[in-house]
Formats: sequence, C-alpha cells, structure tokens
Amino acid sequence: KQWYQRRVRGMFRDHKACGVKHIACLGEREVSVGGVSYAVFALQCTSGGHFPMQHAHPEPPLNHIKSVLEPVLGLNRAGVSYDIIQLRSCARGVTALNCFRVAAPASNLVMMYGLGGLGMAMAVSNGLLMKCVMGIRGRLGRGEISADQYASSLRNSSFGTVPHWNHSVPFDRDYTRFVDMGTTRVPAKVLFRTNKFFRLMKFLKK
Repeated sequence: KQWYQRRVRGMFRDHKACGVKHIACLGEREVSVGGVSYAVFALQCTSGGHFPMQHAHPEPPLNHIKSVLEPVLGLNRAGVSYDIIQLRSCARGVTALNCFRVAAPASNLVMMYGLGGLGMAMAVSNGLLMKCVMGIRGRLGRGEISADQYASSLRNSSFGTVPHWNHSVPFDRDYTRFVDMGTTRVPAKVLFRTNKFFRLMKFLKK
C-alpha cells in the first residue's frame, strides 16, 4: 500500500512533456479531514498553442482532460478526485517580434515575460539565457563594465563567465532585440487572475 501511494504521488510530482502538452506540479500539501489524511496537488497543464482570447470554446480543454490528463495521471482511478481551479487561453505574448522579452531592472534580478504555455519546452535554454544576462547585469551594477559594454555583450552574445555554469554558452545572436534596454518598467501582467487560484497557491505554500 505504501509503495502504491508513493507511486501515485510521484505521478503528480513529476513534470511531463507530451509534445505540445505539458504538465507541471505547482505545489502539494498534506491535509487532514475528519481524521483522514489526503495529499493535495496543484497542477498546471497546457493543451497546445491557443492564442489569447477572452472567451474560449470549452471543447479543447475538455478533450485534453479526457484524452490526456485522465489516462496519463490516472485521474479516474479509485481514491483520486480533481477539480478545475482556473481555465484560460494561452498567455502568449503577441508583439511586433512575437517573441519573449527580458528585463533586468536590478543587478540581481532578471525577468522574462511574453512566454506562451507553461514554458517547459524552452525552460532550460530560457533559464540559461537569464543567467547569462544576470551575469553581465551584475557586472554593470558593480561598475565593472559600462552601459555601452553591457549592450555590446548582449549584441555579440559575449557573456563571459556565467554564474553556476561551467560549460560553453550556446547563444550566438543579437539579444539587444529581446532585452528591455531603456526602461525598468515591465508590462508583464497575469491574465484572468482569480482569487480562488491565488488562495489555493497561498494554502499550498503554508
């Protein structure tokens, strides 16, 4: 029984990539109701590219739940119940470049926005790019390089030593096109925010 419980919980903890369909665990918590213990998980899932719209047809997410989530996660097995906390179309950034944006408003802070879906398909490369930008942004904040040298490093992908990365850097393009250079104001908003969703996340983090 304990082995089975560990196996079931592992199904919800592991991040899964099924083509354009991704499943990520946001948090978990043990709760007790009437003397019975339960494991509560919050999962975020995507069902493929669907550009932002305020009103989406219910068939795509329902098909995704029935054809992917239930068989992959075993949601229809005995002892497992689930509910939908939030449903929205893909928060993909649609700009002139139709691509992500990077902002580094402080020497120890780098943010990437305008991403679509969960970001799992490009999570590793995006994370490494953010580390590269943080490295040269920190040098700029400490006065080791000038603003012109900072821009040149982005333009030529010459990031030097990257924090916590002991391998070569695979980037070779002009990243000044994707980095906010003239302002620290980041127009990144969370679309369709619901109090129910954020109450759940606050509960899981206790």
